[in-house]
Amino acid sequence: MRILLSLLLVAVMHSGFAQQLTPVAGESKITFKIKNLGFNTNGSFSGITGKISFDEAKPAGAIFDVTVPAKTIDTDNNKRDNHLRSDDYFDVKNYPEIR
Repeated sequence: MRILLSLLLVAVMHSGFAQQLTPVAGESKITFKIKNLGFNTNGSFSGITGKISFDEAKPAGAIFDVTVPAKTIDTDNNKRDNHLRSDDYFDVKNYPEIR
């Protein structure tokens, strides 16, 4: 029992307490802010899937293996969103996912 406990302790210490996170597609989103014609514009993408590995003690070693549907861009302006979905920007017909 003592050997098993020691091995478990070593394994936990070796892991560095890294967090393995899985975005919830219906609840997680990526937000952004850009300057457009001198005005700040906020927006978001939703529907994130994938995995995130993050260790607060070693942020440079973070791994983000996530995908988001490009068509979900939302800047609260339908005309702008449709333009961003066009081949002028994200070209969502040919590139449906951002990874």
